[in-house]
Amino acid sequence: MADTGERPKKTIEAEPLIIPDSFEGYPLNYFNLPLHYRNDLKSVLIPYGVIQDRIEALASRIFDDLRIGMPEQLVCMCVLKGGYRFFSDLILKIQNENRRRSDRSLPMSLEFIRTRSYVNDQSSNRLEIIGLSDLKTLKNKNLLIVEDIIDRGVTMATLKKEFEKFEPKTIRVASLITKRRKDKVCVFKPDYCGFEIPDHFIVGYALDYNEYFRDVEHICILKESEFSTYETFKHSFVIWSLPLTGLVQSITAALTFTFLSRTKTDPGYYSDRGTLSYAFIVENSFFSGLLLFQWLYYSDFFYSYINNSIVIDNLIVFLPYILRQLWPKTHFRDSLNNSDKNKTAPNKNFYFIVTMVTKMFYVWAKHYIGYFLNYVRFFDRANPQQIEYIYLLLVFSAFATTISVFLHTLKFKGYIGPRTSYIIYMMSYLSTFYSFIQIRIDIHPIYNRQKVRFITTYLCQQPFSSQADFWFDSQPCDNMDRSMTIYEWYYNIPAV
Repeated sequence: MADTGERPKKTIEAEPLIIPDSFEGYPLNYFNLPLHYRNDLKSVLIPYGVIQDRIEALASRIFDDLRIGMPEQLVCMCVLKGGYRFFSDLILKIQNENRRRSDRSLPMSLEFIRTRSYVNDQSSNRLEIIGLSDLKTLKNKNLLIVEDIIDRGVTMATLKKEFEKFEPKTIRVASLITKRRKDKVCVFKPDYCGFEIPDHFIVGYALDYNEYFRDVEHICILKESEFSTYETFKHSFVIWSLPLTGLVQSITAALTFTFLSRTKTDPGYYSDRGTLSYAFIVENSFFSGLLLFQWLYYSDFFYSYINNSIVIDNLIVFLPYILRQLWPKTHFRDSLNNSDKNKTAPNKNFYFIVTMVTKMFYVWAKHYIGYFLNYVRFFDRANPQQIEYIYLLLVFSAFATTISVFLHTLKFKGYIGPRTSYIIYMMSYLSTFYSFIQIRIDIHPIYNRQKVRFITTYLCQQPFSSQADFWFDSQPCDNMDRSMTIYEWYYNIPAV
C-alpha cells in the first residue's frame, strides 16, 4: 500500500500486561517441558515467546525514554539471582536497538548486585547491598535497576532509598513481573513492567523454588502440593507448639521422677543397667528450652519481637551456656568410669563406642547448634532455603531431646532391647548432619571474586586481560546467557 501520509507514532506501554485472576494458564501438553518437572507443574502461565516479545517491547520503550549520550552511560544494575535471565534478555534487546537505529544510541554499563533484606512487617527497613565495592561512584549516574519479580515491593522501595543516598541523577526500575495479592498491598510501582499476575506461585525463566525450575523456559504455575507443605508448616502453630511440647514434657518428667537419685552425676542413660539420674531428667529441660528459642527465633513472626528485646536477644544468643549453670549437670566420664557397674559384659564395648560418639557430637553441637545458628539468625544471614534446612535440623534435634526418656522407658520395660533403644536415639541426632551439609554447601564463600567480577562487570563484551585461558581459551565470550550461566555456576559450587 502506498504511503499517503504521516505514519502514526508507535507507542509501547510501560505499564504491565495484566493477566486476569480467572486465567489459570495453558495446559502443559501444548508445550515442550523438561520431563523431570512435568509432574511438579500445574500449567504454563506465560509462554517463552510471549515473554520475549514483551521484553523486546520494554527494551524499545526504555530506549525511546532515555536519551543519554557519551561520556554518560546508563548503569544497568541486575538484582541477582533470579533477575539474571530477564536482565540478560533485556540488555540484549537494547543492544539490538543500538544496532538498528542510525539516529542515536544508548550507551550502557553493567553491574550486578545481591541484596540481603532485614525487612519485615514489624521492624525498621534495612538492606545490605552486596556486589558494588563503592556506592559513591553512583553519584550523578543514570541507574536502571532490573528485577525479576516484585511481590509486596518493600525490598525494592528500600533498595531505591538506599541508592538515593548516593545522589544518582535518575533511578528507574524495570521488573518483569508484579503480583496482585489480596492480603497485602504492593507499596512499590516499577517504571517499566512486563506482566501483572494473580497470586500464583510461579517458577521458570530463572524463577526458582529451592533452586529448582530455573532451567524451565516458560513461566509456569507450580502445583500447590510441591510447596504448600513447608509453607503451611512455616506459618502454622506447629512452629511454637512442637518445641513447646518438648519443653513441657521435660518439665513434667522433672516433676514426676522426683524419686530418682539427686546425687548421681552418672546420667544412667548410656548403660543397660541401673536407672536414670534426676540430674539427667532436669538438665533435659535446658536443651528443650534452647531449642524452643531457636524455633521461635527463626520464625519471621516471632523474630521481630525477639530482635526488639535487647535483653532476651543478647542473653540467649550470646550467653546461653552462662544460663546453663542454673541447671544440674551429668558427665559422660562418670558413665564411662562406672562401666563395670552400669553395663553388662555383652554390651560394655557397644556402650563405650556409642557413648564416645555421643560425647563428640555434643561437643560439636554445643558450638554449631548452640552458638552458630543463633549468630546466623542474629545477623540475618540465612536465606529462605537455608532456614528450611535449619528447621529440619531443629526437628531432628527436638526429636532426639524429647524421645530419649521415652526410649529409656521402653528399654526399662523390656519392649525394646538396649542396643535398639540407643541406636534409635543416636540416629536421631546424627540426622542433623544432613541439614548441616546442605546449609554448609549453600553458604560456602566465593574463593576468587576477581574472576567473577570480570565476567559480571563486562559481561564478556571484551577479551579478558588476565586469566583468560581459565575460562574461554583466550577467546572473549560472545554470549550473554553463557556468561551468566558461568556466573551462576561459580556462585553455587564450593570451590573452583
